[in-house]
Amino acid sequence: MTEKKTTPQGPKTRLNKYAAMTFGVSRRKADELIVSGTVLVNGKAAILGQKVGGHDIVKLKHAPLIKHEYYLANKPSGVSVDDFLIARAKKGPALRAIDPLDTASSGAQLYTSDTLFERKNTASMSAYEVQLNRHFSPSFIKIFSKSSGVKEVAPIDDTHFMLRARLSTKDIKSISNALGFQVTGIHRTSSRGYDLNSMGASTFTRY
Repeated sequence: MTEKKTTPQGPKTRLNKYAAMTFGVSRRKADELIVSGTVLVNGKAAILGQKVGGHDIVKLKHAPLIKHEYYLANKPSGVSVDDFLIARAKKGPALRAIDPLDTASSGAQLYTSDTLFERKNTASMSAYEVQLNRHFSPSFIKIFSKSSGVKEVAPIDDTHFMLRARLSTKDIKSISNALGFQVTGIHRTSSRGYDLNSMGASTFTRY
């Protein structure tokens, strides 16, 4: 038994859904694995229709170890996260973007084959540099800092501010628009604790 996964906290999930997401198979294939006795829950053969949650441990018997891949990219503006990945022609397991930047934004973009990565890193903050279309006052920073998911806001100059938050680029633009400003540029310097540091534009780093 070489594959081991611990289910996340929260409401119970149907085992075939959880197995399909975790082991990268269809739900029909997950059902076949359950019926064949390949899937174990807490050391016992699973049954079709079973639900898992809390600290249930799900294993695949006689399965090859799945090695997840993690990449941090410095995405340029003007290209979607999917097109950027295709352009880099990354091989191996299918990668998906975590907290995808919009096409106009640039900076730190995580890619991984780990389907549970988002659930395992929910407390991590991301850092942004945001450019607005006009000067803002200290009251803008004060009001923005009270938005849900925001940890820290600090001015860089009178049209440019730094932000640490659990927000998407869409959220940042929406809050700014509600306060009467237009975002003209977003650059993410850190994504869920993974920092760009000195990474060059359009480069990838594997973790």
